Amino acid sequence: MEIELASVQSFSEKLFNAVELAKDDCSNEHLHELRLKLKTVKTFCVLCENVHPDHHRSKELFSPFKKLFKHAGRLRDNYQLEKKLKHYFTEDEKWIEQLKHSLHSKRHALEEKFINRAKKFAADDAEAVLVKVAFCLNSDRAEQVKSFRLFSTEKMAVVEKMMFEGCDNTQLHFIRSQLKQIFLLHKFLRIRIDKKKIIPQIDHLQEELGTLHDSELLYEFADKNLNDNAIGENGLQKRLHALETMIEKLRIDCLKKLSLLVNISHF
Repeated sequence: MEIELASVQSFSEKLFNAVELAKDDCSNEHLHELRLKLKTVKTFCVLCENVHPDHHRSKELFSPFKKLFKHAGRLRDNYQLEKKLKHYFTEDEKWIEQLKHSLHSKRHALEEKFINRAKKFAADDAEAVLVKVAFCLNSDRAEQVKSFRLFSTEKMAVVEKMMFEGCDNTQLHFIRSQLKQIFLLHKFLRIRIDKKKIIPQIDHLQEELGTLHDSELLYEFADKNLNDNAIGENGLQKRLHALETMIEKLRIDCLKKLSLLVNISHF
């Protein structure tokens, strides 16, 4: 289908533009847009392996994007920590100044690494991968719907298995990536097979899992770096305990919603 070839070509142009924007100004906004597009590429690569397992391996296809994605992720986590630290510990600002300074200094180092990686981005290799993706997606509508159903069913089977075995924080973060891939593929292909309104639930839940991950990063960073005197003198231990309690409640809520989603998600 020519329309899908054109869609991938349009996506490619937006991706390369996002790389340039983030390279020139690696603000949180530009970084978010770039990472969203790189996640979409990763989804394409997984789909290509699912459709043509004898010809494609998702890790090999994604290799031109891998390092850029990694450095963008590290910088993004630093941005989120700065934002959440300022928001959550507002009343204790004088006691967390050292942490803000630490994150600010680290951000400059991460920005430099990201920009260097963006400058080395192998655009020709990336373009070649996206051409392969375009041909992989170049099928009739019925075949695309079939591929989406298979892709989504396999992803949810992975989620269900991990739920049954028990999920730690790392596994929940991985589950989020599986849900995100279903959502991104559905959005790109413009699939209209969602009678149970599963896709909005998937999108909402993956956002909540993202909030959970960011909160866990904040707790781990604050707990590791706040000195004992600051914690004792200003009652920061209570704030940390409250944050830990909030994280556990959010985690339980996410697990409940995951269980409900697994029970209804038949594509």
